[in-house]
Amino acid sequence: MRNRYTPFGYCVRNGVIAIQAEESETVQIIFSEYIGGQSLKQIAENLTAQKIEYLPQKWTWNKNRIVRMINDVRYMGTDQYSPIISEAEFQQAQSIKESRNTQTDYDRDQVISTGTTEMLCGNCGCPVKRIRDHRSKFGQKYVCTNKSCKSEYVISDTRIMEMISGMIMTSTPVVIKSSDTECLMEIHRMEQEIQRAMESFHADAEKIRSMILLCADKKYQLVSNNRADYDKLMQELSSDNFIINRKTVTKLIKQIKLLSNDEIELTLINGQTIRKE
Repeated sequence: MRNRYTPFGYCVRNGVIAIQAEESETVQIIFSEYIGGQSLKQIAENLTAQKIEYLPQKWTWNKNRIVRMINDVRYMGTDQYSPIISEAEFQQAQSIKESRNTQTDYDRDQVISTGTTEMLCGNCGCPVKRIRDHRSKFGQKYVCTNKSCKSEYVISDTRIMEMISGMIMTSTPVVIKSSDTECLMEIHRMEQEIQRAMESFHADAEKIRSMILLCADKKYQLVSNNRADYDKLMQELSSDNFIINRKTVTKLIKQIKLLSNDEIELTLINGQTIRKE
């Protein structure tokens, strides 16, 4: 196999290193597509599909080959090599590469766990999913899973955490009596049955008494559950060491609804809904 002694994009002509027109155009395309948001794998697959030769009769590209080219400072120009790309393009590619490194500046505590905290689209109410998007300023976005909606929210987890912190610390938790919808519907049904039984011409006093006690017990259970959630919330918030992070969000927040790129709505574990205002 023939080895290259000059970087892809250059050739030796009359003993001098010169730009190879077709190859240099490919270099420019690689940088342009990478800066435009394509992954190393996508670029490699595209070049392979087009049978762009890296060496004579060799056109199988891979991620490593692409990243070596992106890291090659000679493409900006040196004493021996004429520039193929600008310094600004090279630096932009390096910044993107660093942002795509999932191990760089990764703070797991500041990432919302969509598996344990329900996150919904503010437009249609369906769940959203987090996807990586290197074209966005945060390197990620949330997309509605409803195919007929597909709303997108370009917002970082850090920003969501900041809003959650501000909203919780400035709100006043209360005991919500309507957090269990199914239980409330059941209580409403029982109350209607009691009303019909009492209005019946052949009313059974003992049966009605049992129905009333059963309904009262159901109401007590609902209030007790809501009170327990409220007490749990207050205990966490009153702690001197309380901070907003992945763990406390999971414990205290039942639902996060994304309303815009800079506005959310929270439903706390006690059923209380709060917004920024």
